Amino acid sequence: MTKLNSSKFLIRKATSDDAPSVAFINAQSWQTTYREIIDQDFLKTITQEQQLPRANRLVESIDLSCIVAENNSTKEIVGFTCFGKSREPKVDADCELQAIYLLEAFQKLGIGTMLFEYGVKELKEKSKEKMTVSVFESNKGARFFYERQGGKQIENDHVDLAGTRHITSTYIWNLK
Repeated sequence: MTKLNSSKFLIRKATSDDAPSVAFINAQSWQTTYREIIDQDFLKTITQEQQLPRANRLVESIDLSCIVAENNSTKEIVGFTCFGKSREPKVDADCELQAIYLLEAFQKLGIGTMLFEYGVKELKEKSKEKMTVSVFESNKGARFFYERQGGKQIENDHVDLAGTRHITSTYIWNLK
């Protein structure tokens, strides 16, 4: 799959040139999305500079598909998503939505759905069968988004972050 173009946004595979934007979006999204969920002192440590090595790995990995949303008029990258092998050993799935983040000003415009659908179509083309994602249970916006995309909640677990235990909800999709 090459590109998905709407009148305002281009959905395409990320390139190495996109890594700084991916790092910026990741850091900014953590600051805004998790401000009432995660310890503020921990969130302050998540910066573009701190995220850049990870972003470089994401866009250059042969094991991941990193996809960006580009504003057609400004050429600014406003969101990204990454799909790859499932990292959930307890879940029967062969792939995982590992990240999906948008700058706050571009949320609730349908861009997340465009990124999600692009990635799912690509996974289906690779004959993937079941996709999973884990999300903070307290992130109601993300949970609603995944449920709207047809995800079925299958379990709760937890992750310890910055000295706090956070309950996670795992969703699964049958891609066949």
